[in-house]
Order: sequence, then C-alpha cells, then structure tokens
Amino acid sequence: MTAVQVRLATDPDDLRTARALEHDVFVAEGFTPASEARVVEEYAHLDGQSRWLLAERDGEPAGVLRLMAEGPRAVPAVAHFPPFPGAHGILTGERYAEVGTLAVTAAHRGTDVGLHLYRAALQLSLDDGVTAWVAVLEQWLLEHMTASGFHFQPMGLPRYYMGGECLPVRMILRNALDTLRQQDAGLHAWLTGRP
Repeated sequence: MTAVQVRLATDPDDLRTARALEHDVFVAEGFTPASEARVVEEYAHLDGQSRWLLAERDGEPAGVLRLMAEGPRAVPAVAHFPPFPGAHGILTGERYAEVGTLAVTAAHRGTDVGLHLYRAALQLSLDDGVTAWVAVLEQWLLEHMTASGFHFQPMGLPRYYMGGECLPVRMILRNALDTLRQQDAGLHAWLTGRP
C-alpha cells in the first residue's frame, strides 16, 4: 500500500470529487438521504465557510474531511446541541473551526487515511490561526481521537444526529498541543509539522 496524499480541494474537479465522496459515504452509512447533486444537503448552507481536504491513495480518492469555519452561520456542534452551562463561553475569544464530516471509502477504513486527514486539518488550522476545534462525534470516535492524540472535551449532552448517538465536543488547541508535546514529542511533531 502506498502513502496517503492529502491536499486542500480548491479546483472545481477536486471540489466535486470531495463533495461527492462525502455524500456517497454518508448516504451509504445512512447519515443523510441521497441527493441528485451528490452533496450533503444538510450542510449545503455551510459550503461558503467550508474547506475540504481530499485524501488519495494510489491516485484514487480514499477520504475527505470538511473543515467549517465559525460564522456567519453556526456550525453543527454549536447549532444542533444544547450546551452544558458555560460550555460555549469557553470558545469566547477563540478562533474556532468545526472539524466536520470525515468520510472514508469502505476500501480504506481501518487504515491511516483518517489520521492523515486529521493531521492535514490540524496543520491547516494552525497555519490559519485557528485556536480551537469543535466537532460532533460518536463516542467510539471520541475515544479513537483521544487515543490518537486529539483530546476533545464534551460541551453538551449526546443526542441522535445524522445516523448515530453523537455529542458536541471542543478542543482548545494550545492546551491540547502543550499536553501532547509533554506526553509524546514525536507524535506532536508529526501531527503539527512543528517541533
């Protein structure tokens, strides 16, 4: 198996591929209904504040991750889940983005494709001055992310959302990365691309 290549989807062909892959995986998993346009229509209103990272292996699309910037529309982790008291206040003064939809093709699940997408999203976020991430995760994914060095904290109660029991989470990047650097400097350097 060759290395995973991840790039920001910017040209029209890459954007069509990324949005179609996101749609196809989400439809196959029962998260969203099929769309003739092959887009996740529930998130279409967020397209203007979204960027897609496209992963390929052997020249074929393997996965996609959507980053959604804060505002002008509220991202799903903030819009669709009642917060714990004071949970959203922790984001005051932070420049945050939602690490949104992660979609990996069936042939590439259980490989390192998702980790490479999260790594690229982290590096892009740091380069853009993002100081916090929010996300909507299922419990198993929260546990997997924590084991991979991404230490998210719940910021609201779980509820059924897009096909599963999900909860909204947040991670203040400077705190999480400081902890990771102390615990595993090598993983920190690999994930961030920085010493």
